[in-house]
Amino acid sequence: MYDYKPTSSGSYYFIVNVLHDRCIRGEVECQSVKSPEVYIAVMLHLYIVIIIASVIVAPVAFLFYRRYCKGPSEIPQPPKVLVIYSSANSVHAKCVVSLVDYLRSECGFDVLYDGDITKTSHSDPYFWAEDAIRQASDIIYIVGPTENEFESSFPTSALHDVDKLLLYFLKVVRPLQNKNVMNVFFEHSNGPVPDETKCDRNYHLLRDWQALIAYLSRNLLPKKQIMRTEIGKRLIEDLTRVKKLFIDPSGA
Repeated sequence: MYDYKPTSSGSYYFIVNVLHDRCIRGEVECQSVKSPEVYIAVMLHLYIVIIIASVIVAPVAFLFYRRYCKGPSEIPQPPKVLVIYSSANSVHAKCVVSLVDYLRSECGFDVLYDGDITKTSHSDPYFWAEDAIRQASDIIYIVGPTENEFESSFPTSALHDVDKLLLYFLKVVRPLQNKNVMNVFFEHSNGPVPDETKCDRNYHLLRDWQALIAYLSRNLLPKKQIMRTEIGKRLIEDLTRVKKLFIDPSGA
């Protein structure tokens, strides 16, 4: 309850901010919210004013608590994006690697793909695929060209058929777990879509680039998303430093 004593009749509103350790430490970007306006006459008894204020503020504060401060499970988690593709065609595989590198370095997404297998302690495709399917919240299947199309002299990946292993695990867990599955098409992607990833969420690049990035960013708070890259961290640091200079030029 907020005890507010108006000095004159008029329309009043309240801005609610969450006071929580996770906000203060910067772990969660708790935003503020403005309540609806209510007309208050000064001739009303004070307890009526308090009741009106509490009725307006309490539900809004409760919703903020539910969304941002109840516990770690209530805080939107960034997605873990698993990329599945066939490495049989090296030209297509090279495009996939470029896309993964961009999503990691420029967008700050946590992307899993078979190029990481050799960086693990076990270097075992089976163990990696099983763990990747378990961790992933979002699964992207990148559709390739038809078989024997766009042949090249580039060597293909030494890890063959990892995509088939991942699709098998996906077929097993998808009915049991909440996996967001989507298909991505390049301009040369005229091959078949596996039964395991058939869905209504399809993106054609580069036409649907913004829609794809927006969907993958749906649970990321803006500040947290920006800070997931080194360039983004520098941007936030610069904005924070300049903000402090304007608020307190003395630096006290």
